[in-house]
Amino acid sequence: MTLKQTTFFLIFLLMFLSSCESFFQKKIHSEEFLREQEKTIQWNEVDTFPIFEGCDELASKKVQRSCFEQYVSKQLSAKISSEFSYYKTFLDTLYLNILVNERGVLSVEKIESMNQNKLLDSLIRQSIAELPKLYPAQKRDIPVACKLRLPLIVRLK
Repeated sequence: MTLKQTTFFLIFLLMFLSSCESFFQKKIHSEEFLREQEKTIQWNEVDTFPIFEGCDELASKKVQRSCFEQYVSKQLSAKISSEFSYYKTFLDTLYLNILVNERGVLSVEKIESMNQNKLLDSLIRQSIAELPKLYPAQKRDIPVACKLRLPLIVRLK
């Protein structure tokens, strides 16, 4: 073998041996992978909002939230109108702090109102508890609890 062939062979051998590293994938431990993933996930946001049967689960988050709010408002308005029919006039703006747990069960955490009406508060809590089960919010395809704040205008004439 000539010097030129030997040099070529050695260079080729070195290139071959150094390129073998690219054939092997670096193994990453699952704990390290999870830690890296948790850094990139925004835990204070959900991927999908809680939705009732009949709402489009593939719609945007804005549409899902709107469907949820409209359904709750419609159900509460119907219940309040029938129970408070003896009032000649009644006007109040309520803010409902609602929790939807990871199983899709609704509960009222707090009701903020200008007129503290215990009958109205209990009626709202009862009505929320009677709402049908819904699909919970999801984060990365995992059901999660979600807190929502809904305004509700009660107007009886």
